[in-house]
Amino acid sequence: MANLWQLVNDEEWAPTELHSAAVLGRGSVDIVGNIRVAARRGAVLVYPSPSNTRAATWMLLASADSGVRINGALLENGIRVLADRDVIRVANLSAMYFSTERLARIEAYPETEPVFCPRCKMMISKGDSAVCCPQCGVWHHEQVAGGEGCWNYAETCALCDQSTNLDSAGYRWTPDGLS
Repeated sequence: MANLWQLVNDEEWAPTELHSAAVLGRGSVDIVGNIRVAARRGAVLVYPSPSNTRAATWMLLASADSGVRINGALLENGIRVLADRDVIRVANLSAMYFSTERLARIEAYPETEPVFCPRCKMMISKGDSAVCCPQCGVWHHEQVAGGEGCWNYAETCALCDQSTNLDSAGYRWTPDGLS
């Protein structure tokens, strides 16, 4: 997952979670589920390839005469693979920052092979409620039966300095102070 940081109320940055194609233009960012729908709108487009994977490559597409700028340079060839913290400028929008950082989130452990939780040293099995650290990729129990959650037991991940916040306070980087 990735984020597009936009200025809200001319003073506060807020992330829009990108989980599928997004159209930038006409004064807004519209999340669309289908790349064909987005392409028909004829606007600047950000989308993952392959879609819906954690390690997706995000691309920005626009016509050569769109005036879109990435890190100050015109997008001349109509396509660009985005990198973490790229600055995107579309004519009718203020600067936006692309970020590959994702927040920790509670989800069912998806793998068939169990793993040890680094906090409690018990097994995490397929379907267990768990959190994958977005920085180091290690899984933690979200909650152990009859006890506290291993992920939120401390302020940081058991193996790295990633915050265990599950909301926007968990971001390691924001564009505050950059515009």
